[in-house]
Amino acid sequence: MVRASSANLEPLTPNALEATVEPLTTDTAPGDAVQQIREPQPGEILGGQYVIESELGRGGFGVVFKARHTEVERVVAVKVMLKTYANKDASAVDRFRREARIAASLSYPNTVRIFDYGETDEGVFYLVMEFLSGTSLESRLKKGGPVANRLAVHIARQMLHALSEAHGRGIVHRDIKPENVMLTPLAYDRHYVKMMDFGIAKMADSREDITQEGLTLGTPRYMPIEQIKGRDIDQRTDLYAVGLVLYEMLVGRPAIAGSAPVDIAMAILNGPTITVPDDVLVPQDIVAVIEKAVAKAPDDRFQTAGDFLAALDQLNLDETADADDRTQAVPTMSSEHANRAAVTQ
Repeated sequence: MVRASSANLEPLTPNALEATVEPLTTDTAPGDAVQQIREPQPGEILGGQYVIESELGRGGFGVVFKARHTEVERVVAVKVMLKTYANKDASAVDRFRREARIAASLSYPNTVRIFDYGETDEGVFYLVMEFLSGTSLESRLKKGGPVANRLAVHIARQMLHALSEAHGRGIVHRDIKPENVMLTPLAYDRHYVKMMDFGIAKMADSREDITQEGLTLGTPRYMPIEQIKGRDIDQRTDLYAVGLVLYEMLVGRPAIAGSAPVDIAMAILNGPTITVPDDVLVPQDIVAVIEKAVAKAPDDRFQTAGDFLAALDQLNLDETADADDRTQAVPTMSSEHANRAAVTQ
């Protein structure tokens, strides 16, 4: 049987929570302290309704598969975490469940949609989300270099739209970076943004935290001083990271150099305030927006996503753009609406 959360948002079949699971074998005998549970394989059925088709990628604690719902033929992405991964990190299961709960509470179109989540009796934790075609912003930057001004601002605006809803619900993402920004081609927009990976998100007004004592979660290259030091964070932490992503899109390289996390952290703690290099052809009004967003002191940054959007609205962007970067006009949340949403939600 499947043990699924009662917060299962969109039951895709009436009996979704009572479905059986195809057998998944274990590598050790019953009763062992740690059971080595085999990963789902292509062709197997997970949760009684998702046929695994292929592997999309894997990380330290899980695997993401392309799958198809057996009844409605919907193609989905299924993030799977096994108990063997969970045993490596006591907080991994809580983060996994938190990602499902938080992402499922968000509905803005620029946030990836969550359809289902649960756990099988065999110890497979799974999270079912919309399948996205396209590429990550990280891949786009590695292959294509700097992004045209108008496109960079277009991408940043969509990121801020998604964060405006999250922040309005008291949710801080904590891990904004190009890898977590998917660019999905749609009929009306070739660079439609989907924000991903709320696995380490935190309720800004909550003292509850699932991190181990002394452990700061996030990606150091995109973390401000307060996050590096493990201090209280709020929505300005995410806005700082958006500023760094905008910098990276326009300059073509990260604002913080280095490869070792400790070196990056030291550069953030002890280095000068981040500025856009003079030899990079970025208009001064965009430079001013970036440098305000990445100010060291939280009080010197944009205070809300709506404030950041308002600054982007005032930019005098060059109407010309590279052919590959042309984007049709897309209806978006205004900065005034974003501020209102943050207050009323």
